[in-house]
Amino acid sequence: IRCRKNLIMKRYFFFPLIVLLSTLLFVLETTYSQNNLHKKLQTILSDDVLRTTTVSAKVVELKNGRTFFSLNSEKLLHPASTMKLFTTASALHYLGRDFQVKTEIYIDEKNNLYVKGFGDAMLRTEHVDSIAKQILKNGIRKVENIFGDVSYFDDNYWGKGWMWDDEPDASAMYISPLCVDGNIVKVIVQPIKLNEEPFVELLPTSSFFSVDNEAMTTNSFNAQYGKFEVTRKWKERENTIVIKGNLPSSAARDTFELNVWKPELYTLTLLKEKLESKGISVNGSVQIGKLQGKKKIFSISHSIDSIVYRANKESDNLCAENLLKIIAAERNSIPAVADSGIQLEKNYFASIGI
Repeated sequence: IRCRKNLIMKRYFFFPLIVLLSTLLFVLETTYSQNNLHKKLQTILSDDVLRTTTVSAKVVELKNGRTFFSLNSEKLLHPASTMKLFTTASALHYLGRDFQVKTEIYIDEKNNLYVKGFGDAMLRTEHVDSIAKQILKNGIRKVENIFGDVSYFDDNYWGKGWMWDDEPDASAMYISPLCVDGNIVKVIVQPIKLNEEPFVELLPTSSFFSVDNEAMTTNSFNAQYGKFEVTRKWKERENTIVIKGNLPSSAARDTFELNVWKPELYTLTLLKEKLESKGISVNGSVQIGKLQGKKKIFSISHSIDSIVYRANKESDNLCAENLLKIIAAERNSIPAVADSGIQLEKNYFASIGI
């Protein structure tokens, strides 16, 4: 479902994936003659949107192995996240095109707030702000603790085969049923004045992070400061953002992305801060807790088509990984286990002869 971090964000990988997905669905759902199929593929691959990309495609008849379409099929290309095609196709098959991935909000008699996550990888800071506004509209002015229920998934943060040294790259975001901003944080860095620390800003701003700015703005490399780097104290399992090294005074304002440790607590912290900014007092803390017999206030959701689109169009790892576990949860058991989703994928494609 994921590819190495140095490959994943290259734009020219994305369009071939979309073409392959279109071709897969086209072949599966419609019976065409060889000539019609050839013409249809030529039309798709001649689209102006692919003008600046390198496209490689090959269509083979499964029954006899005959190739009846080929374009640059012998050309060596870097592998992209082609497994996302199988995951998203399986999600549409098992969950249906009208499926909604939701996040539910509850409250108990002691004014403890509960946020139950169902793997919505599309949840963003602006949605958390909308949740806070809705809580305010419900007449709630005081909250004790804020609990996050993450029981929909198992507690395995990463997928099988992920590399430990991918940390803290944004492409190695932690998997959780309760997400925000793709479980990453943006770090903006800009040189301000020679021989001084650069300007640093986090987006979104949150007390969930601390910043250790050890960088220095320089005209030439100074061995005292070393190579410039923006990272997180990932070995220590901390959300301390570290900026260090020589930053050239001529450098432009730049944005770096890092994964977030304990993203479910990050989501809850953002909600706490949004509530407080709207005048709702939060007396307690944010913590993980399982929902049992509480009153549901409301829910928000994203459609499966928007998640499938993001998984394929932007090669979004979190959307794909969460979809895999959502399939497992909805068709097998909770908490969802990735291996269960993988088996369901295999079953589906075996049933259609792939």
